[in-house]
Amino acid sequence: MTRQGRTADTRFPFEQRSLDNGMQVIVHPDDSAPLVATHLMYHVGSKNEPPGSRGFAHLFEHLLFQGSENVPEGEHFRRIQAAGGTLNGTTWFDRTNYYETLPSGELDLALWLESDRMGFFLPAITQDKLDNQRDVVKNERRQSYDDVRGWFEDWYGPNNAVLVISGAVDPADAFRRAERWFGEIPSRPTPERAVVPVSEAGTPGEAVVPDRVSVPRVYLMFHAPPFPDPGFEPADVLCSLLAEGRSSRLYRALVYEQRVAADVSAFVWPSES
Repeated sequence: MTRQGRTADTRFPFEQRSLDNGMQVIVHPDDSAPLVATHLMYHVGSKNEPPGSRGFAHLFEHLLFQGSENVPEGEHFRRIQAAGGTLNGTTWFDRTNYYETLPSGELDLALWLESDRMGFFLPAITQDKLDNQRDVVKNERRQSYDDVRGWFEDWYGPNNAVLVISGAVDPADAFRRAERWFGEIPSRPTPERAVVPVSEAGTPGEAVVPDRVSVPRVYLMFHAPPFPDPGFEPADVLCSLLAEGRSSRLYRALVYEQRVAADVSAFVWPSES
């Protein structure tokens, strides 16, 4: 399936297919530079953490860089960097992503590394690795190997992931490579996602959090359109008009005129709900 994404006068051709195991693959050819980028996004984030496990999604993101069955600890970073590439991962409320950018001839390297930890991560994890990364991300709860296994089996299946390949690639060849590396990984059932209606998501409230800071901060939060909603972009533009730069309306009023603030900012979180 070929589609066109468009921003202003720029068109982004891409093709999208679904593997038999449910993984979505999107390919965007762009030969402007001899590079290829892979981006693997799992539909899970901090909002899916069970009670008492805050910070676990971020901890797990770090754990996936600690090796898998066929990739020893530290090899993921070493192999990508040795090939002249860069890589990282991030965690958000409703997604976790991993990405690599490499010379275009190294696409198989990125796909192998990502597929090995999707399909063969658990045999390589140990309690020592878990404790080490818990200290790195300052996670105070002592999770166990069973916590890791449950999270991985619940959320890190191919049917809960989207792979994007972008760069100097032939789409048909890129889909073949994605099928080669990911196609045999079996799909897994995912837990039912809790949906909280906006009307029940909370009532107006106030909280004071004491800390050792030089000046106090005030945060005001309101319900806003989610990222997929047509109202998200207008809300984002409104935030820019209100608070982006020293000539913005809120900065001028609160910092210059009323002198009740040293700085001001406004933004809309790009979340799914």
